[in-house]
Amino acid sequence: MALILNREKRVILRIAYMGIPASGKSSILKSLHASSPSESRGDFVHDFLGQDRGLYFDFEDKAISVIPGFTTFVRLLTLPGYPTRTQTYRRLLKGIDGIAYVVDTQWERMEENVKSFAAMQDILVEQKTSLLEIPYVLLYNKRDIPNGAPFSYLDFTFNQRSESASAFEIHGVEGQGLKESLQVILDQWAKKYSMAG
Repeated sequence: MALILNREKRVILRIAYMGIPASGKSSILKSLHASSPSESRGDFVHDFLGQDRGLYFDFEDKAISVIPGFTTFVRLLTLPGYPTRTQTYRRLLKGIDGIAYVVDTQWERMEENVKSFAAMQDILVEQKTSLLEIPYVLLYNKRDIPNGAPFSYLDFTFNQRSESASAFEIHGVEGQGLKESLQVILDQWAKKYSMAG
């Protein structure tokens, strides 16, 4: 849940990059960190979330004010590799403000992607929420690899819901599409907040 500091006129959002190990989550965060203006970003931090190593960094987004008159600060975070406990994922997703789900689009990783995506949704249901309520995007990563599943298959597998998510074909190391996808999450959050208010 967003931290809204009325006195400081500041809103702090947490956005999680989820996906299977080696899908490119850490590379995406590193690319976003490197492309953010140095004066508006914090350090790239390796820290522990419960018993698992997490990565995150904070930045100030001057391109959008998700609440009129408030400065927007964003924390982007992920858990590289396999967390040792599902409890860590629960802690990461508790009160999250946005999700970027990273799909490794290699055919041989598809079953693992599907299981992970379903497990994430199960945790959200446990926490009495769902992807219908949380701003999120799909990032189809590693599109430079020749043995990737076609976009139509990916969208059929991961994006069949009453309200389709915005989906981006990306190459996480090069950074194409990453800022645009993050902006979609922030725009969705601003719309959701304005409708709730």
